[in-house]
Amino acid sequence: MGVIPVMPAMPPYGLWEEPAEQGRIPPHRTDVGAFLTAEVVGALRCVLVKDEKGLSTADPKKDPAADFIPEIEVRDLLALDLPDLAVERAMLRALANARSVREVLLVNGREDGNLKQALAGVNPGTRIYHKA
Repeated sequence: MGVIPVMPAMPPYGLWEEPAEQGRIPPHRTDVGAFLTAEVVGALRCVLVKDEKGLSTADPKKDPAADFIPEIEVRDLLALDLPDLAVERAMLRALANARSVREVLLVNGREDGNLKQALAGVNPGTRIYHKA
């Protein structure tokens, strides 16, 4: 349709929420909701605006030696089983089985110009892609 769907970070859970197996934190939160919306509308890319640069091998706020991950295939990322991620694992599992979305781009929205770069096709954060 030639438009870019934009949605808030807190979508209505009733559209895609399932009960948590343990505790009260829902397994599908904002990342999954945005991803599923992108998948349903047939988007090739989902851009998630975060307050993090992207993915790292550990939480860079706690471990300054953590390595930044600029690009990774989703199944490789899941296989790493990192203890701390800036994205929901449920969204990664959904991306691994996606039919439309081929990549999710994590962008730090607190840095000027990052979103503009992402919309222009440049990766200013982490690109998680799905091999077809």
